[in-house]
Amino acid sequence: MSIPEITIDDRLSEFLMKSWFDGVEKPLNHLTINHFKQSKFQEKYLGKENKFKFTRFYGKDATPTEEDVNALEDDEANNVTKMESSTAISYPETYSDMFYRYSGFINQIIYQEFYENPDTVDSRSKVIILVSHGFSTDPFINCFSPEHAQVISVDYCAVTIAEKLSNEVTFELSLKGDATHCGLNPAMF
Repeated sequence: MSIPEITIDDRLSEFLMKSWFDGVEKPLNHLTINHFKQSKFQEKYLGKENKFKFTRFYGKDATPTEEDVNALEDDEANNVTKMESSTAISYPETYSDMFYRYSGFINQIIYQEFYENPDTVDSRSKVIILVSHGFSTDPFINCFSPEHAQVISVDYCAVTIAEKLSNEVTFELSLKGDATHCGLNPAMF
């Protein structure tokens, strides 16, 4: 039986806008995951009996402290890998910085899952679900449909579906920010 993998990546953190974190220096350092040894985090949130392999990507403002490095030494038996993210994340950030950060992550997922090993992707056989909120919706839609470069409004619980066209390198948005299942108006494009 293989060990499930959990990857925690700071590229998917909240938009690090100064007005949202007033008085907090380097908000990524305050993430709950940064204050637990991985084995303690796993025990508290996932249960003792479950074994997971962790990979932790740190942003620029959340690089491992000496305490983190010591925790890594204690946790090596639990298959924990800690590394700095390939995308520099600093606080505060602009909308463009956040857009680039989210887009980079989404494009990496698209490449890894659909283009790196194209022989393993059959028509309609692979489904990737990205769950997020707010600001990440704009870069997500832009990755699949650049003509919708800016999303004007996306309601809570909106669903966007992009489908890879068979034997082509393009995706098609088949559902764009729809929230009618919640009794809300669809997003405006």
